Amino acid sequence: MGFQGPLLNWELPWRPPDLPRFVRTAQFHELHAAAEDWIEDQFACIGGGDALFPAARLVSDFGVLTGTNSRRQWDIGILRIRSGVFAMMSFQRQVAVAYGFDGSAGDRVFELAKSLASAGWNLSLHRNRHAIHPGPITSVREPVGAASGGWHGPGGPPHLHHPELPPKSSAHCLIRVVWTSRTEPGPVMLDVTIPPHPAGRKPATFLPVEMDGPVPPIDISAFAASAFEWYENAVTVLIEVFYYGVLPGTTRPRDVPRRLVPKLW
Repeated sequence: MGFQGPLLNWELPWRPPDLPRFVRTAQFHELHAAAEDWIEDQFACIGGGDALFPAARLVSDFGVLTGTNSRRQWDIGILRIRSGVFAMMSFQRQVAVAYGFDGSAGDRVFELAKSLASAGWNLSLHRNRHAIHPGPITSVREPVGAASGGWHGPGGPPHLHHPELPPKSSAHCLIRVVWTSRTEPGPVMLDVTIPPHPAGRKPATFLPVEMDGPVPPIDISAFAASAFEWYENAVTVLIEVFYYGVLPGTTRPRDVPRRLVPKLW
């Protein structure tokens, strides 16, 4: 007659990473401050002189632990063993600034794209919400549109070295630019990585570091409302940096306490 499936289950215990404790370490404070300063340097190069005028700003900075319900499983005869956690601990910082300006939207956005390219960013235009026009931006003709890209300049944002990424990898940072006007129907949302909302997360898996402004996704018209009070156009620049991220089973990063790194047992 036989049997179907394991008759015995053995759940091995695991100890999740302690997000609040990690945030209190000197290593995290140094890393966070460096990431914060690097993003601010990027916005400083935008400036725009007397052409772009900052009108609104948001900061979304948080840590998150994901995949805590997935465990490795072995079936050995009548015994099933479940061990380890496919968890990833990461911290990311998103800063968005809405600028108001007058004149030709295409010309002003093209100048902005060139200044960002000079700083080290590689932007590509969006043909629609889901398609990106390949290649560098040579002109901007639409009064409403979006562009995005990654970092390709020397160095890059500071981050705790991820063993599975090259030292100069740009996988941990990105930029998005969205522009619209008072008279043209524009993109409804600034299409960004949506952070877990504090109300929908357990304290053990979500830790806000700094939250100031609306929670993405952002309604551009509402976010840039103050810009439209004085200017006919608005452009929003969002920079996102994953300044800490460790996958399970990887080598423990230098100077990070062993118990703070999620791994498979």
